[in-house]
Amino acid sequence: MSSHTVEPRLTPPGSEPEPLARRPEFGRGHQPTTGPTNPTGRTDPTAPAGPRILSRTAALVDSHALALLRVTVGIVFLGFGVLKLFPSASPAEQLAVDAATRMTLGLVPETALLLSLAALETAIGIGLLAGRRLLRPALVAFFLHMGGVFSTLFLLPDAMWQPHSPAPTMEGQYVVKNVVLVAVCLVVAANEWGRGSRSSRRRTGQTRQRQGERGGSAPERPGQGGSTSGTSGDQPTWAGTSASCCGVPAGRVPRSMVAATTAAATRVTAVARNTAE
Repeated sequence: MSSHTVEPRLTPPGSEPEPLARRPEFGRGHQPTTGPTNPTGRTDPTAPAGPRILSRTAALVDSHALALLRVTVGIVFLGFGVLKLFPSASPAEQLAVDAATRMTLGLVPETALLLSLAALETAIGIGLLAGRRLLRPALVAFFLHMGGVFSTLFLLPDAMWQPHSPAPTMEGQYVVKNVVLVAVCLVVAANEWGRGSRSSRRRTGQTRQRQGERGGSAPERPGQGGSTSGTSGDQPTWAGTSASCCGVPAGRVPRSMVAATTAAATRVTAVARNTAE
């Protein structure tokens, strides 16, 4: 039996080591990776154009998601409201008029109801598109309007539901799909009112900080530094000694007591000197 020993090959002095990419045992089965590899989420400039475009589009949509939702619902409402201004232009015109007539008990003419609905939906669309100060009133009007829209499922059951099944008719589906618009506006409203509460909390914190700065530093405790006086003239001045007696805390003795004790000690010393002489 013979043994075979493989000695490692060393790089000769003065020569550069062979790169890993040129070694045959490294490149087997290895495929270069492409695409975004930056941990910060930014696309790698060496990646193909397709992944870079998708990543940039996703980042753009994510940064403007709320505005995109708000503008989309605003366009829908503005379009439906304008259609109701023209007779027989909206497919939901008669359905809306019938539901509104039931709500008002037939006291308002159909033409006035149709024009009111058209004006309301148009105003909601404009408010959602404009945003800023018109956004909150538009959201309130939107939710009130949605309450009336969903009430048609109960006010007009024959038109909303199929006769022998709980499935909605075409008109019922037209009403039920509004849950998507409600969900979108709930997200927009949560961000709008949440932003207001966050800004109010920020203003409150800034006000408290300014008040603290105006008030100055906290008052020092009596006896701190050995020269701080009390808050009124009747309170004694504390000295920073280590005595403790008569309910006086340790390290806090009135200066008047210290002065009296010093005077008494001086007198005793003088009497002792006179006696000795």
